[in-house]
Amino acid sequence: MSNISGPTEVRAALALTNSYVAGTQVDTEKALGATIIVDYTKGSSTSIEIKVELSPEDTDTAAGSSEWAQTLDPADGTLREWTFAATGKFAIELPESGGVLAAKKLQVSVKCTGTVTSSTTQVQVLTHV
Repeated sequence: MSNISGPTEVRAALALTNSYVAGTQVDTEKALGATIIVDYTKGSSTSIEIKVELSPEDTDTAAGSSEWAQTLDPADGTLREWTFAATGKFAIELPESGGVLAAKKLQVSVKCTGTVTSSTTQVQVLTHV
């Protein structure tokens, strides 16, 4: 059984944009897994999309650089994105299949679909050590 560390706020409750914006990177070198808590206020938006990227590197690198790998759906190997279309608090568990989170850093990126007026999202990460 693992212990829970955090939460670490990786994105404050800020207005959304129609492009992915990466949150603060989280050290996961000693983590067995992570729980990502998404607190979404829908406002006028259609939905939000979340992607999680992992890096084997220990240094802070820019989002979208070649060191970051987007998580894959374990069922079919496609790029994994989570979509939420209602106001609420949601949890994303990594790894999903009970394995070990094999990365030194984790970052969560969020974007809005539709109109961004009055739409906000806060993201926190709990690591399982």
